[in-house]
Amino acid sequence: MELDDKTIIKKLKSNNQDIIDEGFEELYLKYSKLIYVCIKRYIKRKEDIEDLLSDTFLKIFENRLNLRDDKNFKYYLTTTANNLAINFLKNKNNDYDILEYEHFDSYESNNNDLKDMIDILKSQLEQDEVDIIIQHLIYAYTFEDIAKQNNLNVSTVKTKYFRAIKKVKVWLKRMKIKSYQYLMIK
Repeated sequence: MELDDKTIIKKLKSNNQDIIDEGFEELYLKYSKLIYVCIKRYIKRKEDIEDLLSDTFLKIFENRLNLRDDKNFKYYLTTTANNLAINFLKNKNNDYDILEYEHFDSYESNNNDLKDMIDILKSQLEQDEVDIIIQHLIYAYTFEDIAKQNNLNVSTVKTKYFRAIKKVKVWLKRMKIKSYQYLMIK
């Protein structure tokens, strides 16, 4: 029987090493395939995917005492995996291509494009605005999902999103960059 996230987190925070090990094994069995798929969206080499999968679970294990069971744990795991994969791409000067997302059919992406997009967003926006844009455009989360994961109202998320998009468009216009598609912004 698959345990719920609260029970797994409780086991991970235990003082008993056997219970911690049991919780970690249950965590791995429950989420390893999902985390593998998240990483595979960015990374092609199986060995690198497996390394990043291990790194993801190691990071979760190292931070287990800080885990909160009132947050969306699945989102926390996938965000950790995605961030590790993106950092892997940023820190390596390699030929990896970030795989195309099906909802960006016309956008041909590679690691430099994504890095450039994120750098531009970070230079022009507040961190919460960057997070909302990335969650919505790259990970295809709905505004409702983003609101739930961040304990915000849906209207607040939409307002932050559309204001952030407007700021970026104004900046692009000021910089005389005509292609908003470059930033996957329509």
